[in-house]
Amino acid sequence: MKQLFLAFVFIISSANTYADVFLELGFESGDETLIKTDASFDDGYEPSDDIDAGGGIKIAIGYQHFLRENNNRSLSFIIGELSEDADDDSVDAEYEVKTFDVIYNRYSSSSYSSKYNVKYVYQTGAGITYHVDPEYSEKSNGVSTSTNYDDSLGLVFLVSTNIAITGVRYGIKLTLMEYEVEGKNVDANSVGFFITFGQDSLDPD
Repeated sequence: MKQLFLAFVFIISSANTYADVFLELGFESGDETLIKTDASFDDGYEPSDDIDAGGGIKIAIGYQHFLRENNNRSLSFIIGELSEDADDDSVDAEYEVKTFDVIYNRYSSSSYSSKYNVKYVYQTGAGITYHVDPEYSEKSNGVSTSTNYDDSLGLVFLVSTNIAITGVRYGIKLTLMEYEVEGKNVDANSVGFFITFGQDSLDPD
């Protein structure tokens, strides 16, 4: 992960006027269930919960470099962390993984709102995602155990649009990913919703 971070810093240091840094927040619905907890009644009612590989809350920072002066194509480099937890009366569990995404984006204008004086610009993107140190851990009856999966490479596809605030976008994302540990495969595909702050999409026309 240190090497990825240094590469990210180098990319930012080489930025020009056709670039921006942005924050990404997202929720991913994962695939294979790692644990499902029971409902709890200790401190009021808490419904059952589960942890799915590839799922959780994602917080990330990204750098977008426009490839052309008319700004309709770009490369995004995104470093983040994805995590999820669940607990009941007998177990506390957590899943977390560091992520590094490289995404090729294309922007296309769609419509203009005279009410908000903004052009809605759609983004489509495709690329790769690298999951570093995926780990699932749990503590049950005072005993702690953990599973460390191998680093994994997957594919990511996304679509988004802007809202009537400069630099704010929202969209959906599909990730195709599989973890492996000791020869056993775990499906870590996900479908998620994300919102970015600071990811401009200048007029592509």
